[in-house]
Amino acid sequence: MKKQVYKDIYKIKKSILPIVFLNALLCAAEPFIFVYISGYLLKFIIEAREISFIIKFSVAAAAISFALHYIKNITENYKLEYGDYLNTNEKNILIKKLFSLDFKDLEAKDTKDKILRHKEESDGMSTIYMEAMYQFYNFTVNIISIIIAIVSLISFYPALSKSVDIKVFGSKYFPLLIIFLMLVIIYALINFRKRAEEKNEIDRETYAKKYKIYDYYMRLLSDYESLKQIKIYDEKAFILDDINENFVKSGLGLRKKIARRTGFSEGIDDLLLSTLGILFLIMLAIKAKGGLFGLDKLIIYYGAFKALCEAAKELIKTIGEEKALEPKIAILYDILNLKSDKKFEVKEKDFTETLISVKDLSFSYPDSKITQLKNLNLEIKRGEKIAIVGENGSGKTTFVNLLTGLYKANEGSLLIDGDVSSLDFTAKNIGVVSQDFYLFSFKLGENIATSENYNADECERVLKLANFEKAYDLEQYIYTDIDEDGVDISGGESQKIALARALYNDKDILIFDEPTSKLDPKSEMKIFESFNEAAKGKTVIFISHRMSACKFADRVILFHDGKIIDSAPHEELLKRNEKYKEMWSAQAKYFN
Repeated sequence: MKKQVYKDIYKIKKSILPIVFLNALLCAAEPFIFVYISGYLLKFIIEAREISFIIKFSVAAAAISFALHYIKNITENYKLEYGDYLNTNEKNILIKKLFSLDFKDLEAKDTKDKILRHKEESDGMSTIYMEAMYQFYNFTVNIISIIIAIVSLISFYPALSKSVDIKVFGSKYFPLLIIFLMLVIIYALINFRKRAEEKNEIDRETYAKKYKIYDYYMRLLSDYESLKQIKIYDEKAFILDDINENFVKSGLGLRKKIARRTGFSEGIDDLLLSTLGILFLIMLAIKAKGGLFGLDKLIIYYGAFKALCEAAKELIKTIGEEKALEPKIAILYDILNLKSDKKFEVKEKDFTETLISVKDLSFSYPDSKITQLKNLNLEIKRGEKIAIVGENGSGKTTFVNLLTGLYKANEGSLLIDGDVSSLDFTAKNIGVVSQDFYLFSFKLGENIATSENYNADECERVLKLANFEKAYDLEQYIYTDIDEDGVDISGGESQKIALARALYNDKDILIFDEPTSKLDPKSEMKIFESFNEAAKGKTVIFISHRMSACKFADRVILFHDGKIIDSAPHEELLKRNEKYKEMWSAQAKYFN
């Protein structure tokens, strides 16, 4: 999976990994160059070399150091830019993928959990590609540092392996003992860090579930309607207790456990490797005092070993971070590997009277064992006006979700103009207002046209049809998320804008699912009268548990418990169906 990340980074921009590698190489080499320059400069001073030679050496060394440092800084700046570039690209790739998914996949609990987990893991500035790039850098710089240090120490080993007349530290075998201890300690620390990260991952998964509670309450507190209810019913204490119990105490407690576990692991790394460094320094001091090498070599030897210890410590940390990144990568690619919705191709068709054909259709939602629609059979003709009515939970909205292509039938078929319903067809040919419509924090005209390019005259026409009476300019932003001068609009006004959006561009099919639920019955009646005029020659489907649309319909379809129990014109149903008569009579006083 990690290889796939690097392949994707390479596809995004081919120069990223080579530049990061060069930056790692320079960062790894720089401290060794400083140690070697310092050691040789000290050697020349001790040897009393000529001042002119020392000056020339110093100038050459400074020029080399400056050139390497300058190139390192350039590649460092590129690395920072690449981090932001990968961050932006990953989010863009993910958004495109989510847009391409079938709606039922987005609705599935497993997908929702993965998206939330990915959001929680990358909510800050860092994303998976960006983290992988920095891990590639960390791993590379530490491996190169270790290789340079080992090569340096091997070249010095003949001097280090000689013994002096001091037990243990002066022994010629003591360097071998240090090397053996280092290998054992590094191996043990890597395994210890991996086990710590495995426990951390279990705690992260538990924390992600706790975070859902916190995220839910934050969304409640940022929503006007829910915040109003919280204030009215004084639910503050209840919500605070729930957040405190389920998130602050247990959720943040998990974060502390992760931090303590990681801190303890890093502390052990520091303690053991620093102890090795001290032992090595003692050995160097004893052998230097015994006359095996001078102060200049002591500086170089210790510098190389200290760099080796630091690189080993950072490598252990990087391996731990790689272990922590693995589940994040898995979550990202679980989302990216979901199958995309198939594109719908609009084909030329022979004209037929029947526009919508439903045969033996049954449906249940993903992750649900309940069958919402049961063996439906229905035909709707071109230009026909249909009212679908029924009590709450009877299956009306579910039927609309299939009509618009949000879901596909589990059994049977639903064809519009001879093809299976699809979101592509809906976008081009169907105007929809659902009961849970959503307006964006865009300009009024953009909300109506669902595009930054809108026809002002057409927007004004459909606003008038929707009975929208506020004198807002089409360039006026709705809400304040994007523009602080945006306007907050009432539920009724927002519903009228959603209605105008459905009417925009004179589409052939109009579907209104509880389109006036936030309006009083008389205002609802007035809008239906406007619709009836605007919808001449179009196929119109009204879905409502309120009955005012039935007077304008050519035919009324009565839903009950996921089934179609009757279908006929309004007056005929009143005469023959007691349930329909009862529903109509309960609301008739509002329409007269």
